[in-house]
Amino acid sequence: MYQALYRKYRPDNLSDVIGQKVIVNTLINSIKNNKITHAYLFTGPRGTGKTSIAKAFAKLINCEAPKDSKPCGVCVSCTQTSMKQNTDIIEIDAASNNGVDEIREIRNKVTLVPTYSKYKVYIIDEVHMLTTGAFNALLKTLEEPPKHVIFILATTEPHKIPSTILSRCQRFDFRKITDSDIVERLKYICKNENVDIEESALYEIANLSDGGMRDSISLLDQIISYVDKNQVITENDVHDVSGTLNFDKMFEFTKTIINKDLNSILSLLKLYDENGINIKKFIEQLIKFFENIILSKETPSYLESITNKFDKFTEFKDIEITPLLNCIEILNETLYKISNSTNPKILLELSLIRIVENFKADNLNKTLKENSIIDVKNQEKKDKTYEKKHNASKVHNDIENDEICYRFKSYEKYERFKKQRINNVLSNLEKSRIPLFKSNFDTLKQRIIDPTYGKFISLLLDAQIKAASKDGVIIVFEQKSSSESFNENIPLVEKLINEVFADEIKIISTYLDDWNIIKTEFNSKQKKYEYDFDLIKEEDIYEKENNTENEIQQTFNDCIEYI
Repeated sequence: MYQALYRKYRPDNLSDVIGQKVIVNTLINSIKNNKITHAYLFTGPRGTGKTSIAKAFAKLINCEAPKDSKPCGVCVSCTQTSMKQNTDIIEIDAASNNGVDEIREIRNKVTLVPTYSKYKVYIIDEVHMLTTGAFNALLKTLEEPPKHVIFILATTEPHKIPSTILSRCQRFDFRKITDSDIVERLKYICKNENVDIEESALYEIANLSDGGMRDSISLLDQIISYVDKNQVITENDVHDVSGTLNFDKMFEFTKTIINKDLNSILSLLKLYDENGINIKKFIEQLIKFFENIILSKETPSYLESITNKFDKFTEFKDIEITPLLNCIEILNETLYKISNSTNPKILLELSLIRIVENFKADNLNKTLKENSIIDVKNQEKKDKTYEKKHNASKVHNDIENDEICYRFKSYEKYERFKKQRINNVLSNLEKSRIPLFKSNFDTLKQRIIDPTYGKFISLLLDAQIKAASKDGVIIVFEQKSSSESFNENIPLVEKLINEVFADEIKIISTYLDDWNIIKTEFNSKQKKYEYDFDLIKEEDIYEKENNTENEIQQTFNDCIEYI
């Protein structure tokens, strides 16, 4: 009967263990110095050597004549252990023997002296699976064990083990095995098995195994069975068997995501799924790919040291880091969800749609931010020029309307108008209406490309709704110039609101420093707010000016000196 490679090449001696040098040296020295403790806890990822080291350690401490920290292999204990007939080394799978009765049976038998060996060794694998009652039954034995008994507990989830058990064990944390160590071990196995394999394929196996030696050997075993005898194993063979994609296909797929080509994304995913792609591993590859793009921007020297494909990642140097981080977050969420899903492909498709929208939104926000900065600078420039002519009366338009523009008739009247609107909102404050206005404003933002309203809608991206009443709303900007620019176009804002929502809303904006003063006065009740029914009309505040006159003024504003 064929024996799986991971069983055939399981280390028999501590010196043969790969990638856990510190743990091996510590255990060997404890034997040399006669400092063997009664209980050990081996923790770490799967396939990193926990059970293998436990068995090798049990064999070595029971050997009658060890030589150079290796069991002799000829004494009764060694021969019985090699033939798996040593009744003094008991291996228990806690996943299937996790009840109180099984542990009580151990407790009753620990008093019996070993048959062939110096120690009776209990290796309890996946110990975190024991029930609370079983842990309680084990606790007493760990507290006062006989001198001839040693417990070795192994687990991948130490956080599930009670602290009372942890405190009675000498703990060893196993680390993931490096790719280079895995490749060296795989080369040794391939040489013994007369398998011809490319080195790039070995590194791909090591990368896919994520630091697990057993996983890498099992994958190699599958690939050997997949490839015809005497045929050289290539990197593509590794991807075919593991259900993953090679670098070129991953690069192509990532490029379609960044280019926001949803049709190509879904078409490629459908093709890969039909060819038997492993959705979970594919998501892990995508996360790694996006991570490498970020590294190519932030720490290029580090990425160059860990991959020979560095030059390829530099093609994405113009991509912002924020959407890449959001992509990784979305994919991590998906990875968690698919473990309980019967159709992971649909979840991945939805996530990819979210990612594409994320990239689109980031590009839009970037454009709008740039436009907003330009608009604010232009507004500040116009304000300074106009103040010279009109004694600080800010009368300018930030929205180019083909038909009309607005300006303040008098800055003094505008200030009274602004105070009245803020007063009327705060006198009838209804916090429950704020979410409704936020929803409406989100709808307004979709008309960003409107030639008439687009520019002032772009200002809303930097605004926050702070207060609302039945028929009024206060929005706050960080900068005073943005607030003034917005308020100059209130007639156009309210006209749009009436068109979109068929609702007459009185809107007003202010800037952050001013709002903090208003909020303090309101919360401390320093000021009394009563609704003012004698409303100042918009026609008393604003006057129209045609666009041609405005353009001429903008053209020559910087050239005219007002006296």
